[in-house]
Amino acid sequence: MPAFGLVVNERNEILMIQRGYGSRKGQWSLPGANATSGERRREVAVRETKRITGIRPVLERLYFKNRHQAQVWRGKTLHQVKSPIEGRWFPKDSLPDDKSLGFAIDVRTVQKWASENPGSRRVSCP
Repeated sequence: MPAFGLVVNERNEILMIQRGYGSRKGQWSLPGANATSGERRREVAVRETKRITGIRPVLERLYFKNRHQAQVWRGKTLHQVKSPIEGRWFPKDSLPDDKSLGFAIDVRTVQKWASENPGSRRVSCP
């Protein structure tokens, strides 16, 4: 089962990665992957976020679970991080619109995040 990390920095920006291959190449997504045998999904979200971006998040709680049982864990960075190895920090006034996102779980997560953060705005992202 897949798990993803919704990582928030000290400026209340969210971390997303740009997909580099496949039919969703160029689209934005939360860092994540499928769990291996016996691996907890919270651990998957931490592992993949660190592997892809170099940022090791502290995941605090389950944020969202879709009907296919994919999970999004919400967390934060422990220290100030200016830029990830791969990916980008998105401020609430420049969140990716639905067409810029790779998967339905990304769309639902960003919609939820925007609804919880006054002043959020969705924009087309290259």
